[in-house]
Amino acid sequence: MFGDSFYAGLFYVYFNKSFLFLPLPLPLPLHLSLLLSLPLPLPLSLPLPLPPPLPLPLPMPLPYLCRGLCLRLYLCLCASNSSPASVSASDSALFLSPRLPLPLSLHQPLLLPPPVSSPLLMSLPPPLPLAPPLPLPLPMPVDWRRCYISTDANPFFDSFVHWTFTRLRERNRIKFGRRYTIFSPKENQPCMDHDRSSGEEAGLQESTLIKLKLKAPYPSKLAAISNRNVYLVAATLRPETMFGQTNCWVRPDMKYVAVEVNGGDVYVSTRRAARNMSYQDMTPNFGSLNVLAELVGQDLVGVGVEAPLCPNQIIHALPLLTIKEDRGTGILTSVPSDILDDFLALRDLKSNKIPIINVQGYGNLYAVHEYENHRDDTEKNGNLLSSPTEERNINGISQGVMLVKGFEGRTVLEVRKSIQAQMLEKGEAILYMEPEKPVMSRSGDECVSALCDQWYLDYGSPDWRAMAKRCLSKMIIFFDEVRKDFETTMDSLDEHACSRTYGLGSRIPWDRQYLIENMSDSNVNMAYYTVCQLLQSPFWDGSQPGSANIRAEQLTPEVWDYIFYKNTQYPAQCTIPQATLNDLRREFEYWYPVDYRMSGKDLVSNNLTYFIYCHTAMWPDDE
Repeated sequence: MFGDSFYAGLFYVYFNKSFLFLPLPLPLPLHLSLLLSLPLPLPLSLPLPLPPPLPLPLPMPLPYLCRGLCLRLYLCLCASNSSPASVSASDSALFLSPRLPLPLSLHQPLLLPPPVSSPLLMSLPPPLPLAPPLPLPLPMPVDWRRCYISTDANPFFDSFVHWTFTRLRERNRIKFGRRYTIFSPKENQPCMDHDRSSGEEAGLQESTLIKLKLKAPYPSKLAAISNRNVYLVAATLRPETMFGQTNCWVRPDMKYVAVEVNGGDVYVSTRRAARNMSYQDMTPNFGSLNVLAELVGQDLVGVGVEAPLCPNQIIHALPLLTIKEDRGTGILTSVPSDILDDFLALRDLKSNKIPIINVQGYGNLYAVHEYENHRDDTEKNGNLLSSPTEERNINGISQGVMLVKGFEGRTVLEVRKSIQAQMLEKGEAILYMEPEKPVMSRSGDECVSALCDQWYLDYGSPDWRAMAKRCLSKMIIFFDEVRKDFETTMDSLDEHACSRTYGLGSRIPWDRQYLIENMSDSNVNMAYYTVCQLLQSPFWDGSQPGSANIRAEQLTPEVWDYIFYKNTQYPAQCTIPQATLNDLRREFEYWYPVDYRMSGKDLVSNNLTYFIYCHTAMWPDDE
């Protein structure tokens, strides 16, 4: 079965020397030409009339094509001026199950309209290398009975979603707890991928806020709070390097705020970072800031601070113009012995060397070694940083061996978490989360990282990840790049918030104060497509029963089990005739397992991977 989001394009079915036109699930400007070759002209039963002409693009329900028709599948992914051979995996994502299509079965009518002939198309030899422009509207063979509204306005779909979530929870795939998530302050709820106008694939990045205690005398703009403990909070990804601090950095022209935090202390950071902290239980009131002072970086240049783990009793704040306001707190620690950026900003390190980590092949002053090796490039090109920061950090982390007393001889990988935990326990640092890149909600506000109670799908569970990877290994994926994207996504998935406080959707059946967010209720709804035409009437909202004459309240979890699990016994207390449920079961078993799934590549990192996870959880013993 194909995916259920359709955009402009053409889908060609070659049938008895004629072509049928269907919408194509690929983003513009690409066209996908699919030539499905039939062995023989076959008699077709056509219970549905042709739908009225409709404009494209158009969202369309599935399934609309009998899988038994497909014996050979030819794919030509063509950009408007490219040959098929020139198209790469960046254009789309398509994957298939290993099971080949079944021979044509006539126990169920094929829902295809009469073939449409076109003199233009009849003159083109198959396969078509490029989809030619065609006039709209086009006739489209669609089983309109399978349309439905996917919210609690449709009681049949609502019952189906309740069944899936109930079973996922019973299998320990859904949990509850206080956790970090990307959050929209304007909507006052988690903001998941499809709720965003930008930053759709962004996750959370953990860093450590190092508390640099301000020493007297305070700058004039902080004089009014000189009786309080004031900390410059510096975000770092390398807490194990804090033994080598020589100074901290502030940006002279950047705006900073001093805000009250829990316990009456004061933190100095950018307003953006302070706002983020307020949603992580660092301030007295969730999401609220008590700003005690506003200042610019120039006011902080030269102040003395006491830095944890630093051998120097006092270090000072120095100016650095390259600090970015949209990342971190606007304050940085400086460890020039191991961080090349710091070394280049503090060339006088040679008179104040503090070796803390030995990197094999580089010695105990890694940043100095890197600078000396690239001095010529620096002077010639004016480029102070000739290799990516990520690469330099990886070398320091993966190859580094600690020299500091108490940790000497141990690798950085071994000790970095324990050093962080030690600082957190002593109150010298704070765990801090923020989106890994700016995220804007569809309501127009910049999202934050918030610590809040919520239901979540535990995609990070090792056994569930193993099941998903095992399933992926059996699938035919078009393009190796797409397979690697799936593998990378599975390795990085952790806990996915599946609840929200308002919007459209179904309620969580056991905690009705929450709605199920739309990236969580759509992962196995392909199964619902297989039976919905019998459950609900032609009205998409399910306001009337369909031909099976079943009421939504009769669809208990046990009834859904009987429909979707072939070895399940007919439920006791069931008020639906067994023969009727057998018809629904046959429909499901005819269409399932999934043969084909097409979608845009942007969904590999979320919806398509969740699709694999949830199918393995709901049908762990099947293909």
